[in-house]
Amino acid sequence: MIDREGSKALLFILKSALLGYNRDNFLHRPMFLIKTLTLLLFIVLFSACSSYDDTKRIPTFVGDINDTLTWYSDMQNRVYEFNVSFASPNTSGYTFQNVLDDTDPYDSYEPYLDATLYTESFSHTNAPANAVLKQKGKSTRDADYKSFRIKLNSTTDLLMNERVFQLNKHFFDPTRIRNKLFMDLFIGIPDFMSLKTRFVKLNINNEDYGLFTHVENVAEEYLKNRGFNEKDNLYKAQNFSFYLEPQLALSNGKPINKEAFESVIELQSGEDYPKLIEMLEALNRENVNIDAVIAKYFNRENYLTWFAINIITGNLDTISQNFFLYNPRYSDTFYFIPWDYDGAGEEYGFYNQEHLGLSIWWDVSLHKAFLKIKKNRDDLDAKINYLLANYLTPERYREKIDSYKSIIKPILERQPDSEHLNITTWEAHVDAIPDEIARNVAYYRNELGRPMPFWQETYIDPDDGRRSFSWGESYDFEGDEIIYDLYVSQTPEFTSNIIEKKGLTQTVYKEEIPSGTYYMKVVAYEKNNPSSYTVGFEIANYNDKPYDGVLEITIE
Repeated sequence: MIDREGSKALLFILKSALLGYNRDNFLHRPMFLIKTLTLLLFIVLFSACSSYDDTKRIPTFVGDINDTLTWYSDMQNRVYEFNVSFASPNTSGYTFQNVLDDTDPYDSYEPYLDATLYTESFSHTNAPANAVLKQKGKSTRDADYKSFRIKLNSTTDLLMNERVFQLNKHFFDPTRIRNKLFMDLFIGIPDFMSLKTRFVKLNINNEDYGLFTHVENVAEEYLKNRGFNEKDNLYKAQNFSFYLEPQLALSNGKPINKEAFESVIELQSGEDYPKLIEMLEALNRENVNIDAVIAKYFNRENYLTWFAINIITGNLDTISQNFFLYNPRYSDTFYFIPWDYDGAGEEYGFYNQEHLGLSIWWDVSLHKAFLKIKKNRDDLDAKINYLLANYLTPERYREKIDSYKSIIKPILERQPDSEHLNITTWEAHVDAIPDEIARNVAYYRNELGRPMPFWQETYIDPDDGRRSFSWGESYDFEGDEIIYDLYVSQTPEFTSNIIEKKGLTQTVYKEEIPSGTYYMKVVAYEKNNPSSYTVGFEIANYNDKPYDGVLEITIE
């Protein structure tokens, strides 16, 4: 079969060939007939030999997604030793200190070093350098010990079938194992894909840099190693809440401002930006039919699995980052792929303690629309129960943890890791991880009967010039009537309130107050059940103490 574009070309050539002669000429000119038939045969063969996907516009992958388990078959319960050396002076023009001092991940300055990476089973003898080393990470660049990205120069001479090695120090994870633990637990979960990880002891110029975790690079190689088309679309969320942000504007199918676009979501492979925008436009329509959007643009089981996993593991930092979206070529479907679980379950200090269940994801366009439907919430709850019973059990947690402790503890007990890690405290943190399952699920279940949070603000109403205190409308899953209490004070403890209005049914209140710094807090609750309440998303910090649901405001 020939696709639409091939058909147009064929008709154009036939029309051109037949113009200017009549039936008698055609029948009595055998050479002309032979040449025409040869040309037609060439077109058919050329079309058949073209890429199947390009000619047919048939998706490179359809249906439920499951990981390729054979890809993980070479993983061993051991610590791999990586050795890196640099020539001095380095041909890159940078020094290792330049790499270590690269604390801004967003500027154009990106020092690197030509390096030689070798292990007991891998060496490169054809050139003095076989790789490039850079610093990696964002917030981790402020850590005392850095993480590194090593990319082999060769596309064929690979180490353990991988070209890019992302060596994470996980300095802010007191257990040093969370990322590997969860990625290992995810392997084999239906409707989901994980990442290959390895513990690595890194030596640089014969100096011991201690324990790292290599986490598989999610790019073309990731797709290729799982049997997908390496030209498929793969997006990495940077600050992406499924809204149609102005930074995502396209012209002729390409970002108007690529840097601005990638500050929201970064295309790792592929080139079908319009498909992403098409999905966002459908999702953000007024009165959206979310079930129809899910059916067209997402794999429902994959989405439910990803969402349920984040609730069980307590990976709250997935609101707008730390996930990938895989969109097969010529497909409408987007699949969630996990990324970065080193803070799962522990770093709750960054979040509003009132919101540690579904509401942590409530400000995301996709999740908000999905969760408003009871059947969707029921399906999510069923998925959580299924994973708790079969895959994310305390027993599986402990089995993995016990297998790690004996191989990494000797490394953590000595320099450089021991300088910032008390081994007794480390062991206590590690042993406590399985207990987090029940806590995370309890947060989720306890919040199901409460209204959802909102954002707060103050402004001058342009219509009447009056000071307005405003907040978003809360939402109750059971449809109960919600009322609001507004407090404005000069302290975040609200011991002496400038404004105190209770039982409000509207989401704006107007009153003039003098210039100064104030704190605003709105409490939303069910009219018939004041104990079922919520507060705003904001967290005010005052004297190094966080105050949940409190907005600091300055009135001039």
